[in-house]
Amino acid sequence: MTITASNLRRGTGWFFGGIAAILWVYPVGAYLLILSALSSADTRCDVESNLHPRLNPGGIPWVIGSGLFWAAPFVVLALVRRNRLTLALAGIASAISIAFMAVFLLHPQQGFCW
Repeated sequence: MTITASNLRRGTGWFFGGIAAILWVYPVGAYLLILSALSSADTRCDVESNLHPRLNPGGIPWVIGSGLFWAAPFVVLALVRRNRLTLALAGIASAISIAFMAVFLLHPQQGFCW
């Protein structure tokens, strides 16, 4: 089997694309997850906030924006490439993003007293 320049370029493209996807999914996803949890957390300092935390209204745009921001590269890739793999990745990323937004908006976290 001969290794041609086009086969080598194709293989390195998939390799670097996989590395970029892994670096986007885990570190950026964890960063946005932590910041979304902190921005939407209840910051009241009383007993009621411990029993029934409320959603911080200022954190709603951050949660929605970070969910859209995280899924955007996968959706753009699906629009550009238009093959089964990129469509599946975009669908999975969108489902994860919607689930992430729903959990944070429906179940507010107990926050910190400022």
